[in-house]
Amino acid sequence: VYRRRVLKPAAVDLENVFIDSTGTEMTRELRLLDTERLIVLAAMKLLLKSLVKGGKDDIAAMAARLLNNFLQHCKSISKMGYQNKTALIRSMLKDWTTLPALMEASKVVFLRNEVEDLTEKNTLFAEKFFENAISNKRNAEIPLKKAKLKEAYDTLIDITVSFSKVAADKQPYLN
Repeated sequence: VYRRRVLKPAAVDLENVFIDSTGTEMTRELRLLDTERLIVLAAMKLLLKSLVKGGKDDIAAMAARLLNNFLQHCKSISKMGYQNKTALIRSMLKDWTTLPALMEASKVVFLRNEVEDLTEKNTLFAEKFFENAISNKRNAEIPLKKAKLKEAYDTLIDITVSFSKVAADKQPYLN
């Protein structure tokens, strides 16, 4: 009973840090910015797919080149974490603005506005994410609170194992 009184407050304490960090205004802003990035990516993907299927041969080939690069970087991007998304988008945009074949393709396919919009949204997201990480001082408490919770849990397990070794009736400890 004593150890449960130690374990539960430690777990609640750690949970409160996570709840606080997910309920901030900054977190809502990050979610909105992330959604905007995903919308731009979805629009770019649809445009490229439509040009591959219905464009003139030269435009379809250029769109296919961009679509292949897009899929290399962003195929399952909506399922990834914020930092992974930011890095993949940055990498894709770098390819499109530095690799000659992709630079030419993006000019032919007329994606300049979308590329600029995505670059702007991704940069803003990265800045806000970094600002949030620095300003959220409670994040610094997480390792200490995790260690406290783990210590309480390990102690509870040790005591339970000890009781199971000396108990006459071992049935309650089997489950």
